[in-house]
Amino acid sequence: MVPGSARGTQAPARRRWIRLVLVLSLGLNLLLLGVMAGYRWRHWLSVPLPPSERLIDHVVNNVPPPARKALRNALDDQRPALLAALGALRQAIATKQEALDTEPLDTARLAAAYAVVRQKLMALHTVIGEAAVDAAGKLSPTVRHDLSRHHRGIY
Repeated sequence: MVPGSARGTQAPARRRWIRLVLVLSLGLNLLLLGVMAGYRWRHWLSVPLPPSERLIDHVVNNVPPPARKALRNALDDQRPALLAALGALRQAIATKQEALDTEPLDTARLAAAYAVVRQKLMALHTVIGEAAVDAAGKLSPTVRHDLSRHHRGIY
């Protein structure tokens, strides 16, 4: 054996391991970079839902999962009435804010504005309630029972 021959065989093996580690490290770094870029991209492009969609999502997400599809469909059927009631409520709230911001404060005007807000809120609840009744008619007795048990502890 030549004194330098063993050393010559270890050098290519060591280079192969170094190359493999570098390639794996580069791949992992690119993967992490892609995940971070995708996360940022998704949040930069996300568009907030309009108020009507947020309201529907809120109502639907507060019932048990088996009832959600029927309720969403019923609310979609009531969408024109829901949008009208929501728009009227927003206008009533804006009028109440104007009355509250006016100097000097006119308590009679503010009280009347609050009364209109309550009336518009009740109209919105009525539309949602009608959709809930429509949805309940399409649910199985078991799901209706679960829905009833879900809402017992709210008030």
